[in-house]
Amino acid sequence: MTDKEYNEFIKLYLRLKYLLKKYDEYYDYTLLKEEDETPIIIPPDVYDDICDELGSNEIKLMGIT
Repeated sequence: MTDKEYNEFIKLYLRLKYLLKKYDEYYDYTLLKEEDETPIIIPPDVYDDICDELGSNEIKLMGIT
């Protein structure tokens, strides 16, 4: 990873951290989810911001591992 890529990564991370902070009151990330529960839904404005940063109008593959 180059310095430029690292700086872009940190900038995106900080932006996402800021955007997700306003949703902290709605989600409890510390609770374990049961398998039959619905997945976490990314709020539309956060998704749009991710797309803008990626220079795309959609995220083709997104997951948590």
